[in-house]
Amino acid sequence: LMRLADNRSILKNALRGAAQQYDYVILDCPPVLRGLSTNALTAADSVLVPEKSGHFSLDAVDKLMKYVDWMREVANKSLEIEGILLTMHEPNTRVTDITMRQLQAKHHKHMLQTIIPKNTVLGEASFYGKPAILYDVNSRGSAAYLALAREIIARQQSGAVGVLDKVLHDLFQGVFAKTEHILDIQRLQLPGFQRRQEVAHIFFKVYVDLFADQNMAVTVSYQG
Repeated sequence: LMRLADNRSILKNALRGAAQQYDYVILDCPPVLRGLSTNALTAADSVLVPEKSGHFSLDAVDKLMKYVDWMREVANKSLEIEGILLTMHEPNTRVTDITMRQLQAKHHKHMLQTIIPKNTVLGEASFYGKPAILYDVNSRGSAAYLALAREIIARQQSGAVGVLDKVLHDLFQGVFAKTEHILDIQRLQLPGFQRRQEVAHIFFKVYVDLFADQNMAVTVSYQG
């Protein structure tokens, strides 16, 4: 398996068709920056970085950031940092305070608001081979992971709508003199998952803003 992983495009090619069937595909990687992890970074849109408080974890984050920069240069120029996630968090300890201060100083823009606490239920769920949410949905650990999901979805949707808004503005400004233009939303390759109602909302907002008094027809094509 590791020999196959030396070809960093194998996973990307394998996911090419399947990924279109899901809103999100999560690739859980081993803690090594080669082989399967390189395959995942080649295929991914973004990287979620779990971080446990401690000196070695801080060093690992710095190395990962440099590796992501290298991956952008050689294999995946659109790779983004989804965020740094504090896990197994123990508040009110000196190690935790030092870790958080250094992360905020070096990687402030990548820090997620959600923090995963150290919670025995998470360990028990793993022992029984169940997702924490199915094992005990009322635990602090489950609540934290649900909060993480909501935060990531909100960030993705906010970023995608912002990109769509800009693309449509630029596009419409560029075809201002035309009387008809066909816009294929799928070709825009927006980050994150775009639902039809979001596309329609932004489209009509831009159309009204720019062309309410113009004699112009715009056809929007969107499938999926």
